[in-house]
Amino acid sequence: MESLKCEIDTRPDAFQRYVSLLKHKKVHVACFASSSPKSCCHRLVIAASGIEPGILVSRVEQANDVGCLHPTASLSIIPQPDAKDVDMELLLSRYMKELILAGHEKYIRLEQLVIMVDSARAIPFQLISKSIYRALALNNTGELKKLDWLQKVIICEC
Repeated sequence: MESLKCEIDTRPDAFQRYVSLLKHKKVHVACFASSSPKSCCHRLVIAASGIEPGILVSRVEQANDVGCLHPTASLSIIPQPDAKDVDMELLLSRYMKELILAGHEKYIRLEQLVIMVDSARAIPFQLISKSIYRALALNNTGELKKLDWLQKVIICEC
């Protein structure tokens, strides 16, 4: 499905905008696992569910799989790749595949997915975008898997 769009949102109020949409289940938000109180993950989990983020982050990190708060909230937590990982793009592609195909298309079913990245990010936006397309590519043809729900992925800093 070549109509999938990946955009970068650099507006200063992006975090607040997407938290508001998240609270009303108008958008699926994903963040990278972090238990730091200043991280996107910590702030999003509290805003969306009121649940203590530490337990969720630990589960995601131990399982090394994407975690989803559905049906409580349309929020997913992505394991934080280690900068030492040999092929970070391959690892991110695996996480994006889980996030989009297993979490988003199967459970969340909204048109937009917002991936929040901490401002002190170690993962460039372009690498995330490239990983999404790699995760959805069909047999290196450049064609993308057909998605029933997702139309746009927005990557932004918080």
